[in-house]
Amino acid sequence: MLTETAQPVKTSAQLPLIALMPVALIAMAEVSRLFSINGLAISAIWPVTAWLCACWLNGYRLAFLLQIPALFAWCYGWQDYSVAIAAGVTVSTSTGAWLAASGLNRLTRIPTQGASSVRQLSAFYGLAVLAATALVALGGSLSLILGAPDYQDFLLIDVWLSYWAFEALGMLLFLPLLWPLLASPARFVRQLNADFAPLAMRIWLGLLILLIGSTLSFDLLQNATYASVAMLVYFPLFFWFFLRAAVSSSTLMIAVTVIGLIVCLINGWAGLQAISSVQGLLDTIALAILVTLAAQLVNVMAQERNRLLKHFRRQTVTDSLTRLGNDRALRQQLDALLKKQQHAYLAYFRMMDTGPLTDLFGLDAMHLLEQELGSGLNQQLPANSPCFRLSEGDFAALLISEPHQAEDILTQLRQLHLRLEQQAFAVAERPVRLRLALGLVRIDGQLDDASQYQQAAAQVAYQASQQPRRWQQLDDTAELINQQRSNAKVFNQVRQALRDNRLLLYAQPIQPVQRPAQGLYFEVLLRMAGDDGGVISPGVFLPVAEQSGLMADIDRWVIRHTLLQLQPELVACCSINLSGASLSAPDTLSFIRLSIEQSLVRPQQLRFEITETEQIVDLHAATELVKGLRQLGCSVALDDFGTGLASYAYLKQFAFDCIKIDGQFVRDIRTSAADQAIVSSICQVARQQQLAVVAEFVEDESSIQLLSDLGVDFLQGYAIGHPQPLTPWLAGAY
Repeated sequence: MLTETAQPVKTSAQLPLIALMPVALIAMAEVSRLFSINGLAISAIWPVTAWLCACWLNGYRLAFLLQIPALFAWCYGWQDYSVAIAAGVTVSTSTGAWLAASGLNRLTRIPTQGASSVRQLSAFYGLAVLAATALVALGGSLSLILGAPDYQDFLLIDVWLSYWAFEALGMLLFLPLLWPLLASPARFVRQLNADFAPLAMRIWLGLLILLIGSTLSFDLLQNATYASVAMLVYFPLFFWFFLRAAVSSSTLMIAVTVIGLIVCLINGWAGLQAISSVQGLLDTIALAILVTLAAQLVNVMAQERNRLLKHFRRQTVTDSLTRLGNDRALRQQLDALLKKQQHAYLAYFRMMDTGPLTDLFGLDAMHLLEQELGSGLNQQLPANSPCFRLSEGDFAALLISEPHQAEDILTQLRQLHLRLEQQAFAVAERPVRLRLALGLVRIDGQLDDASQYQQAAAQVAYQASQQPRRWQQLDDTAELINQQRSNAKVFNQVRQALRDNRLLLYAQPIQPVQRPAQGLYFEVLLRMAGDDGGVISPGVFLPVAEQSGLMADIDRWVIRHTLLQLQPELVACCSINLSGASLSAPDTLSFIRLSIEQSLVRPQQLRFEITETEQIVDLHAATELVKGLRQLGCSVALDDFGTGLASYAYLKQFAFDCIKIDGQFVRDIRTSAADQAIVSSICQVARQQQLAVVAEFVEDESSIQLLSDLGVDFLQGYAIGHPQPLTPWLAGAY
């Protein structure tokens, strides 16, 4: 209802307006005489005190002083008051207005963080409506009783209370309206236009005009009952308005409504009984005060509700840690850009070391780091580039620009990425350099909605994390769309293949180097039957299965169906691959044990291969699984040895029986001295650990003897045998 701070004293630039203010005061005082009963010099509507108070509050101090003689002139010249009465009314009115304004100014200067409008309204009632108007009424009452013979027969208390009621109503109605109006008339009008711009508000205004016309027409038709009933509709109508309108519009409608009610009461319109006495006028003033108080309280509560809703809406799109926008805010702005078809890029920043840094420094330190990173991004991003925090360690930015500015924007972004990676962030009082993966996607309108662009940017950021420069840009999302559609198709094929047993088991033979094979050594490989009857390579469907969480189901299908197809009397060692998902699953060992018990295969005939490059989520669970498999009687091999940083560390952490050298060290071993040295060192470590060694990708006969000389125990590759369907291969071997 009230403004937050006092306005500064106005300067000479407002002199024309200041000169008009005394004229405005006289005009308001004279218009107020229209709201009086015939034969009585008493006005039901008196805005003058509120006008003077609003002038002082808004810094029109010179105008305030100039209006004091104008008020005296109106009282003496227009109202035929004596000099004493005119002086008393003028002094009491101006003094009360000044005291109310000074008190409100002092109150609104108090730093009340988050002060509610209810508190401001209480201050307004206490200072302006009660205290100041009581003083004005006391001075005016004394002047009338002492100077006017017609008032000397009344008690001072009666005159004072009546005078107080008129002043209080005027202050209630007009100060909340005039204060913001004088502060900035243009802003006041803009707010009115904004409030009535929505179609719903214009419909409301039309309904209000229709209701007013209906009320008056019923009265003209001498059907006062319907007029009174029609007036009851005003209350829900105004209540709906207060829930949606701003303070300025609400105060204006409150003033217009109460003035209209008083006009109807004075003239006996709308089925209301006309006022014919001072007591009737006082009853009208009391009713008007009650209506105004109720309307203002409803309006204040509605404003509080709207403020809370606005705060809650802001919270839904704000990240609580960094105060940046969150993923909801990003999607909203992306949707707006897509509707406008505006040129933009979506940049996705991903902290690659969030987990290790959190384990090392703790969650509180990481929160401080993310706040610092978010602040740095927000300050250093190009102009018109809002920044968002999406999740732990993930940030995004929308780079909005014209097409001809795109290259400059992208250059600035690359420079920012480089600066952030070179910057030393303070984490727990230690300097830390971050590895940031940056994925960049052009908003080209080819994806359906904002969530797809966010997902695409996250995917590109993941691709960037696999590259040395940690930067990846995607200008044409059609390629990504095709890839996603292809992945979705493959995903459905894999699920269908699991249900319909359309996965295909192949076997690739493994040959011992030093002794003749007593039974078959081979690795079980996987293919999938295509819809067209062809065979789909594992390189096509296994990555999709891994991303979609189907690997554990595939592993179990392979184990179950392999054990059903094996002929134990032919098998020396059957190698089966286990994915990282199966390594971390707590019930993998019990499933393998049950599957073996339900088959004719002995555990000693099975070897389970763990890929060294496979991501192991739960190292403890994986260690327990390897230990449990060996206790069961199965052997365990470390596949693709040498391709990762943790190769030799894995030999210490896990109890393996065999290691399989990755094919990149075997394929060119005849011509590469480096590969020969690597294979030789691996074999030496294996002998010390009493591990068998298998060389993969043996593709020519000339490599067999060389690998044997270097210490390899088993050979696998095209030179030994191509993968073949498992069941026919076993039948042929028999």
